[in-house]
Formats: sequence, structure tokens, C-alpha cells
Amino acid sequence: MSNRHESEAGDAAAANAKLLLAALQHPEGAIEMMFSVETWPDPSVWGLFLADLARHVGDAYEQAQGIPAAGTVARVLELFRKEMTHPTDQTRGHLHHPGGPFDQN
Repeated sequence: MSNRHESEAGDAAAANAKLLLAALQHPEGAIEMMFSVETWPDPSVWGLFLADLARHVGDAYEQAQGIPAAGTVARVLELFRKEMTHPTDQTRGHLHHPGGPFDQN
């Protein structure tokens, strides 16, 4: 497959892509997350998404800094488990109403 063909396929996929998750860190350190509960009918699919995200983070650190991906993923999972059992902050927020950036219509 040529690079040109891959680019065209990527462009077509991007044109039909959906925004799944956005995270912003404010200057004071607060993190704001935005996502749609309508992304997948079954909420357990977010587990697959989080697993894929962890693997992508591992790959990115390996490519950028030479840190083995497996070690990075292990560290991500370790802190994930700790945070789920002993949260460092309360989850706050509200359900987004139609008409915003995550509407898929």
C-alpha cells in the first residue's frame, strides 16, 4: 500500500470520525473531561477504550522517550487501581445537554 493511498484512507476515516473524549487541564491544575454517554450503548465498552488508551500511552512513551511500553502500561494500571479504590479528588460535573461540541448529529 502506498503512502498516498494510506493518506487518502486516513482522510476518509477522519471525515467520518467521532470525537470520543476531550480532556483539558486548566492553569490552576483542574482537569475538565468531556465525553458523550451516547458514544456506545453498552457502558462496559469504555473499559476497552481505556485499555486501548493505556496501550497507546505505553507505545508513545516508548517511541518518544525509550521507556518500555510494558513498564509504562504497568505503571498506568497501578495508579488506575489506586485511584479507583482511594480517589484523590471527587468527581464533579454534569450531564451535557444537546447542542454542544459532543453532539454527533
